[in-house]
Amino acid sequence: MSDPLSDAELEATLRDIGRHLVTPVTPNLAAGVRARLAGRREPRRPWMFALAPALLTVVVLVGGATAAELVRLRGVDVFRVPAVSAPPRQALDLGERVTLAIAGTLMQPQPLRTSGDPVFGTPDDVYARRQGNAQVSFVYAPRPGLPPGPTGHGALVTQLRGSLDRSLIGKGVGPGARVESVLVGDAPGIWIEGEAHFFFYRDSAGNILQETLRLAGNTLLWQRDGVLLRLEAQVDRQRALEIASSFR
Repeated sequence: MSDPLSDAELEATLRDIGRHLVTPVTPNLAAGVRARLAGRREPRRPWMFALAPALLTVVVLVGGATAAELVRLRGVDVFRVPAVSAPPRQALDLGERVTLAIAGTLMQPQPLRTSGDPVFGTPDDVYARRQGNAQVSFVYAPRPGLPPGPTGHGALVTQLRGSLDRSLIGKGVGPGARVESVLVGDAPGIWIEGEAHFFFYRDSAGNILQETLRLAGNTLLWQRDGVLLRLEAQVDRQRALEIASSFR
């Protein structure tokens, strides 16, 4: 499992996110935040963090949070924020459009495919990123049982193969989102449900890829055979686990 974000790393992440978000006009909270920080010089603890909504720059420890609330998965960082604002763009940026055959040459062994699920057969579109960790994305159009999500698509399944020692995916979840650890068969996973949350990819140097910063709906992340998989679909937890179990 990758190490938790340090205070400095998390603050840098939130600063980077803040530069690309559309935020409402709010009162200046700088003085209050500084006073709170000055009166609380505590050592770093593996707790959830929040940031000043108007500034999106200052990291503040959330009172009452516990270490058990920090749900982690190798290659993924999930952290709490008090509010979620929309990035200026919501279009998917998944790399280049490719065929299933080409996608199979980019990931060896080949990308996992569904088996036995009547809704998730051949994807409507396939995309791939060739740089860094191999990444293949299956896009499914809305259909019965798959209502459109924040991007207008019915479902998105992304697979990343390679070293997961560095966090490749980041998620900032607000107070209206539920985050819990789950098992997909015997594979560890994270389920995020409710309020839309920030989602972004990192490059090989750990920097946020600006073009990938967007809002995401209900999401399941899990690991299987050295692959990090991510399902984004407006379905409930049980249905998401059924879909994930069909990818082999």
